Amino acid sequence: MAIPQHGVTTDYNDCVVLMKSLPDSFTPNGIDNFVKELPKSHLMIVKSDDNLRGFITWIFLNRLAEISWLAVAPDSQGKGLGTQLVRQAEQAARDHGALQMEVKTLAEGPESPQYERTRQFYEKLGYKLAEVIDPYPDWEPGNPCAIYKKDLL
Repeated sequence: MAIPQHGVTTDYNDCVVLMKSLPDSFTPNGIDNFVKELPKSHLMIVKSDDNLRGFITWIFLNRLAEISWLAVAPDSQGKGLGTQLVRQAEQAARDHGALQMEVKTLAEGPESPQYERTRQFYEKLGYKLAEVIDPYPDWEPGNPCAIYKKDLL
């Protein structure tokens, strides 16, 4: 069951631990950015037997909502949990008046084969590639940013 939360929560440390369990998806720099962004983010978590199974954060930028972080525990991946989190975040964004949702991920390239599943996941949920920016501000060099968008109307 997803539990909507806002700002820093008691689950903050659990989120960091989960991110660290996914080193192919989250760099130490990325985890530091997550920690810095959490106070301005909306957070939704999923727990099972008091263990964090996944979380999503998003922010509002006028009529646009941006998924900033999404993580699902390795043994819970492929079971619909990520889809549930994204769908609930989309509904929360709609309820807040957002017209569009976006997400940024590593663009296709020789350095990003592990992100192919991530791009396919968002595409399956109706997100369309809007643009690729390289270099993207505040991203590590050599990591082109793919921006995906979805209308929430």
